[in-house]
Amino acid sequence: MVRTTVDLRDAGRVHAAPFLSDDGQAVAWVELGSGHQAAVFGTPENLRALAETSSAAADQADELRAVAERLAAAGMYGLGSG
Repeated sequence: MVRTTVDLRDAGRVHAAPFLSDDGQAVAWVELGSGHQAAVFGTPENLRALAETSSAAADQADELRAVAERLAAAGMYGLGSG
């Protein structure tokens, strides 16, 4: 495994491309970006776990933003643009 960072805000197309391996194993594959820029793959269970964790991270980011907005409204925190 290699650590890499993909900014999905600029990734463009994200799509599923599952297949069966030569030995008949199901491979869950997700392409990130156009032109085969990056991909994530593993067993169906691996990608389900990734999806669950990704959803939780998105919910937590939304919660952080809401807290920051409430703090900014109270004059306790300065939010930058964007």
